[in-house]
Amino acid sequence: MKHKILIAADQNSAINDLVKQTLGLLNEVDTKLFSLCLLDAQFEKKLAVAGAAGQHNKPDLISTIEFELNFDEAACQWSNVEVVKDAFGTSSLKSVSTVADLLVVDMKVLLHDYGLKTLKELLKRVDCPVLLISEHLVIDNLVIVHSGSTGIVSGVKHFLNLFATSLRDLPVSVYVSDPESGTHIDNEKAFISYLKLFFNDIGIQLIHGNIQDNLFETVSRQSPSSLVIMDKQVSSLLVTKKGEMADKFTSFIYNKEY
Repeated sequence: MKHKILIAADQNSAINDLVKQTLGLLNEVDTKLFSLCLLDAQFEKKLAVAGAAGQHNKPDLISTIEFELNFDEAACQWSNVEVVKDAFGTSSLKSVSTVADLLVVDMKVLLHDYGLKTLKELLKRVDCPVLLISEHLVIDNLVIVHSGSTGIVSGVKHFLNLFATSLRDLPVSVYVSDPESGTHIDNEKAFISYLKLFFNDIGIQLIHGNIQDNLFETVSRQSPSSLVIMDKQVSSLLVTKKGEMADKFTSFIYNKEY
């Protein structure tokens, strides 16, 4: 099987480390088709980064070609990686993302050089699952957020298909919201039963009250070594409204309509 992986980075990214970190989280069996999406070709940097005049200083052609060659070299060191060249225009990014299995984002560079507004725009613009790799990439536990929507079910299935099986041995914290109906209770029970087929160390925690008010406070108590798995609805509460969440954790977002 082959998986198409988009890598969103720019020339300030430590591209060798980013490729290595990405492959360390994904399964070792399937072939990865890596495609580089240059952030500075898609978005404007923050004024403090772009320069006092507030102009978007795009890299020169030679620097861009050198960075792309460095990416190719970093990716092709791995036997299960092939590099695919995609033409990323502003409008074509969404089209390319519809056939991608994952978009990997270098959060250190994105938040520092582009800001939370760009993260929001990026998540709106793409239609594929997204992995936000934080600076603190030492994963020793998983957090799965179930807010009552069906998106997280598809998200977990995608996670199980794409990510390393070794992650299934880690402790898993499942956050569930106050059930609103009998159907909601049944959905949560079915979801937890499904998780137990793949994960051995599961703990359940109820988020009391309004999930929008209490979810961030609850999840933010996790250590930076957590990998947080969420759907598109939850990401709008945890990530795009709270920039410190995106910076603190590595997050997997099932960023597709459902």
